[in-house]
Amino acid sequence: MTINVTVLGTRGIPDVQGGVETHCQNLYPEIYRQGSAEVCVIARSPYVNYRRSEYQGVKLKSLWAPKSRKFEAIIHSTLAAFSTLFDGSNVVHVHAVGPGLVVPLLRLLGKRVVFTHHGPDYDRQKWGRMAKEMLRLGEKWAVKYANEVIVISEVINNLIKHKHGRHNAHVIYNGVRQVELPPADRQAAILDKNGLKPGQYI
Repeated sequence: MTINVTVLGTRGIPDVQGGVETHCQNLYPEIYRQGSAEVCVIARSPYVNYRRSEYQGVKLKSLWAPKSRKFEAIIHSTLAAFSTLFDGSNVVHVHAVGPGLVVPLLRLLGKRVVFTHHGPDYDRQKWGRMAKEMLRLGEKWAVKYANEVIVISEVINNLIKHKHGRHNAHVIYNGVRQVELPPADRQAAILDKNGLKPGQYI
């Protein structure tokens, strides 16, 4: 049976700046290639102008969001949550603690929810007191109400154990793609062309 997964909490893919965005750009095409899931990423309209509706097998949908640091994520996530009523998804994968505020809403809408905690955004200097409180609330609700929780480090795993009593999160580290180097003779030619010698240019 193929699972239909809707993704929210990212600005969009491909080639949108951000850690969550890079994570999603690498993760979902790989899931699609494994053949067990159909994936649709709901992106924020200020960051994408989709002339195509897929990326490496992943469906792409652009949904309006205000370009506002304070309100963009929560408004977009709320609209995206309601849009899942009509998209046939079995699972909604929510990324980051800000969008985590909509996890209880998604559960009320009858969705199975996977939440990935990428880090305590409320510790960042750029947020004011009210925003930090909302981010903390997003973390609390997401960790409490999601069917499954993924964390990207043991530090975050320990944080949610101690703060929220969630002891069954899945620790899945961010991976990196292995870069394929050119053959040795091509490497030598590139260095020579630029007047560099191996081991002496750093």
